[in-house]
Parts: sequence; structure tokens; C-alpha cells
Amino acid sequence: MSAPDAAAEDGTQALLAADRDISGRVAPLDLYYRWESQHWQISSLNIAQDRPDWAALPGFLREELLHTVFRFAAGEMAVTQTLAPIAHAAPTEDYQIYLSTQIADEARHALFFRTYVDGLRAVGIAPSAIDRERDETVTVGDLFEQSLRTITGQVRTDPDDLARWYEAIVVYHLLIEGTVAMTGLHSLLRTIREHGGFAALREGLTNVARDESRHVNFGVLALRDGIRAGHRELIVDAVRRHVPAAACTMVAPEHRDTTPRLVQSLTDRPRRIGEQWQFAIASLGKRLAATGLDPETVRSLVNSFRQGCVDAVARYRELHGVDHPVRLESMDAGSLAEAAL
Repeated sequence: MSAPDAAAEDGTQALLAADRDISGRVAPLDLYYRWESQHWQISSLNIAQDRPDWAALPGFLREELLHTVFRFAAGEMAVTQTLAPIAHAAPTEDYQIYLSTQIADEARHALFFRTYVDGLRAVGIAPSAIDRERDETVTVGDLFEQSLRTITGQVRTDPDDLARWYEAIVVYHLLIEGTVAMTGLHSLLRTIREHGGFAALREGLTNVARDESRHVNFGVLALRDGIRAGHRELIVDAVRRHVPAAACTMVAPEHRDTTPRLVQSLTDRPRRIGEQWQFAIASLGKRLAATGLDPETVRSLVNSFRQGCVDAVARYRELHGVDHPVRLESMDAGSLAEAAL
């Protein structure tokens, strides 16, 4: 296997590991020790080596990938700024110890994406696009911009309110990291694997995916413990209230798809985007099931997420006056929910 192929395989394996539920076999301190053994350094990445790979991309694809990188950069900064109250209010010392490592992880992720963007600018990759994105607010969706900041603000104000703490875990770990972020990482690494190259970006994303594996498993572990402790209804209610924002954030209806129609047809782009959304639906269902919720409740929550995708597609039409490349109305909600289980 060549070095690029091996690196791409590393990214794939990291995602497979991140998508594997180990929360039933580990405790918070086990995740802490994994953190100790899985350190990585941004300074070791040679971002300049990715320049030829970016330069070789068609303009529309380069813009799409840049937009994805910018969204990750904005999202990682948002979660970095809001995790501290969750760590402070965690109901056990072991939770607090583990969550302290996650704060460091999120800061490293935010700095990785910022450093990568600065590196692209330094080597002249679409500087006008980068400047434009920097000058404008990068929209990362209501899940980040409203739900996350609201609930973590409430946790900060009243750290003894356990219901709000579990709601924050739902928003942060289950929906943002376990559903939206993991889907984005899966899509971005798949695109990079298909095009080849992008060694620095691939290595950084692989490291981020490995970190996210720990984060998501902690969230499932904490929610399962909460359900066993009698907090099932408030956790289910929190998921149901926030899944529409999660679906809308993933679909991102405010972002106009600029891919030429001919290219969409030749690359089967609508099908590929639809597969990404189904990946998110399946991931959410898998993690909900791992918390110990009964299958009927999981199906109901998964279908709420799917309906949120449908609503976001309709919103895209309202905003841009054209149909979204993907149409979910024809997908059977029941079959998608079964697939998630």
C-alpha cells in the first residue's frame, strides 16, 4: 500500500473507531487514560504540502471544501467557548476529570482549523474566498448559535440544575458531536480519500475523529447513567426539542449549493448528499439505542430528525428560489428509522 493510500486508510479506520460504541465497556477515567495515550501536535503538520492538491481541484469543488473547513473552524470555536460550564457542573468527580481533557481537545481542534486556514492563505490558495469568509459571519446553524449557547448559559447560571446538565449533554455530545460533526468528518474524509493527497488535512481530521470518539462515548455513557437514575423523560424531551435544530444545521439551508447541474448529474451528487444525511440518521439512532431507550422511542426521535431534514430542504427552497439537490420526501421514514436501529 502506498503512503497516500495508507494515510487515507488511517482516516477511514479512525472514523470506524469513532463510530464504534464502547460506552458500555468503559468508565469516564478509562476515557481519560485514552486521552493521555492519544496526544497529537498541530505543529507537526506540514500544511504547505497540501497546496498542490487544493490548486488541482475544480473551482466549485474547492469553494465547497473551503466552506466545509470554515464551518468546522467556526463550530469548533463555538464548542470550545461553551464546554466549561458542563465540566464545572458535572455530577461526579470522574465526569469532571474527563471533561477537563475534552476542553483541551476542543481548543486544539479550534486551533487546528484556524491554523490550517491561515496556512492555506499563506500559500495563496483562494485568498479572496478566505478573506470573504473571514469578513462575514460563518453560519453554523441554530444548534450551535442558539441551542448550545442558551443551554450552557443556563448550566453556568445554575450548576445544580441536573435537568439542564443532561440537556446540555444531549445538545453537545449527542447532537453536535455524535450526529452533525461525525457526519461532517465522514463526508470530508471520504471526499479527500477519493481525490487523494491532502496529507496534512487528512492527518488533522483523523486526529480530530479519534478525539471525537472519546467525546461521543462519554456522552452516551452519561445519558445512559442518567436514564438509569430516573431522568429518562427529561432526556427524551431534550432530544425531541433539539433534533429539528440539529437537522437544520446539518442540511445548512442558508448555504446555496453552487455545484453546476451537469456536474451534479455526472457525479450523482444528490444521492451522495442524501447518503450523508442517512448516515447522520443512522448514527443518531445507534447512539440513542445505546443509551438504553426502547426501540419505539428511538424510532420516534429518529423520525423527528428526518422530518427536520425535510423542513430544512423546504427552507432551502424559500431562501434561494430553487429546489435543493436532495429531495427527502420520497424516502420512507419508517425504513430509515429501522436502518438506524
